[in-house]
Amino acid sequence: MVLMELLDTSFHSAHDLRAYTTVPILVNIPPIVTEADARRSRWRFRLAAVGVLVALVVVGGSSYFFAHGNEQLAQLLSRGDRA
Repeated sequence: MVLMELLDTSFHSAHDLRAYTTVPILVNIPPIVTEADARRSRWRFRLAAVGVLVALVVVGGSSYFFAHGNEQLAQLLSRGDRA
């Protein structure tokens, strides 16, 4: 994905075009967002939110599983003055 972005030479905004040339821009066509595009964007956001929640539950659950009843590991990893 990063390689594709680096190889892409198209302009994605009027700001990109202004940074490239001094010729005045006569017309700027705004993005056309259809209802299907908006629906797809909402689903992507929801899917990303669910993915983040699942990742948090997995990390929290695995932390609890490995740390529960394992006081020796907690003592080993804790910061404290040891003589």
